[in-house]
Amino acid sequence: MKAKLTVFIIIIACSLAFASCTKYYNCECVDYKGLRVSHTVEAKTKVEARNNCDKKGNLGDCEIK
Repeated sequence: MKAKLTVFIIIIACSLAFASCTKYYNCECVDYKGLRVSHTVEAKTKVEARNNCDKKGNLGDCEIK
């Protein structure tokens, strides 16, 4: 019983540690000339990545790929 509890706690700790890791997302935008421009943004979640992508947003319509 004690071993199962220890394993369960370790699994939870690892999942929390990996959830807080930063990931890299591909941000694709269409510039004012109609050309597709792609750059990489760093974020913990896809929502944060979209916000970071939009902050670079002098490029117009952007989306996360």
